[in-house]
Amino acid sequence: MKEQRPTAASLLMLRCFVAALGEANRWWRSTFLSPTGLSFLQRIYPRTFLAAAVRSAAEAARVEHDARIGRGKVIHLFRLPAALERSIDDVLRGWDVATQAQIRDILDSREGTITLLRDLAGGQRPNKAEGPMNCGNASRLGEASTVAFLAAQYLDGFEAGRRLYPYFEVAK
Repeated sequence: MKEQRPTAASLLMLRCFVAALGEANRWWRSTFLSPTGLSFLQRIYPRTFLAAAVRSAAEAARVEHDARIGRGKVIHLFRLPAALERSIDDVLRGWDVATQAQIRDILDSREGTITLLRDLAGGQRPNKAEGPMNCGNASRLGEASTVAFLAAQYLDGFEAGRRLYPYFEVAK
């Protein structure tokens, strides 16, 4: 049986949970996905507040990852190929009210976010890395195990208090 590619939905969920935990752990300077940030954005953007929060927190995470890793021939969870970024944004725009409420409930609790990140990790073992972490060739992004691998790395970093920035090299 052929291995399935990670879906835009699974990458979006991973991005959302990592962005929220990164904010909570002060890995980057934003609070869009905190209860206060979500409440504030909901007043301004009543129908699209969660999408605005996810995009804004992801941008803060992208800036931090780029500063640590560098830009160029690399991709990471917050800077993916353009077609995949469009697919992720399509999924984000498609979240209905029930999905938004479910995700907001998860984000309201650090423990809930950690639990779902652990679920995404699916038993993968972390590398116990710190700082920029080369995960190999960008072609790995097409493997089904990539979301679980990244989830395990970030989960270990959050639980151990080690900042890490996994990235993939784009073929030259």
